[in-house]
Amino acid sequence: MANLSFKFKHMKSPAWASDSQNSVYFRVIYEEQDIGYIGFQENDFGRGLSRNMCYKTYEPYRGKGLTKEYVKCFVENRILDLDCIRAKTPVDNIASQKILEYAGFENRGLRDEGEKVGFTWKAF
Repeated sequence: MANLSFKFKHMKSPAWASDSQNSVYFRVIYEEQDIGYIGFQENDFGRGLSRNMCYKTYEPYRGKGLTKEYVKCFVENRILDLDCIRAKTPVDNIASQKILEYAGFENRGLRDEGEKVGFTWKAF
């Protein structure tokens, strides 16, 4: 599956997302089909610009290995000029953790945000 070809096209923020000026989302196009999206929320942790990443693959395209491939493609090709990319996953979301590991992210440990406990991830 390593030679898959994905296109990333700018889109409006999904309905659930905040309308931050520093958020950016892309449709993921594979074989001329819109299969999902990948997006980023900008953060500055005092160590350079980074973004928390989110992604979603639409139901008909799940379970085919496409998500891990387009996330990896997006990160490796540095579609955005960033110092680093961060992501967060709940402890029980094993599928998303595997996708991030495949895409080159490192698990940076547990985080505790009140009621939500999960892992933080970093690439670059």
